[in-house]
Amino acid sequence: MQSEINKAKEIAKKNNIEIITSTPSFEIWFRLHFGYTAKLYNSGDDLINDLGGKIKGYKKNVDVYSIIGRKTDEAIKNAKKLEKHHLELGRVLDNDICNPYTGTYKVVEELIKRNKKSDI
Repeated sequence: MQSEINKAKEIAKKNNIEIITSTPSFEIWFRLHFGYTAKLYNSGDDLINDLGGKIKGYKKNVDVYSIIGRKTDEAIKNAKKLEKHHLELGRVLDNDICNPYTGTYKVVEELIKRNKKSDI
């Protein structure tokens, strides 16, 4: 998995693109809407099973916005706390050692900021 992350970082850098990673999978972003966790997930399936306890019947590609949308501020707070946890341990972000981790909050904050500007 780390070799894939490194390859993506290399391609992104060559194309002046910033990548955002989530380990073990994107579902960690959804999970953080229901509280902080630094639990190690052995696989994306383990995370999906955990998330299934929060979102009944969760499956990939299911629209969950109506369930998590109101909890975005909590997810951002929890993602930042998780990032801080890894940094305090001396870990490099966007690395498979940072499990769980997501940088999704950065994109979400940027979208919120842009939305507020367009409301003006």
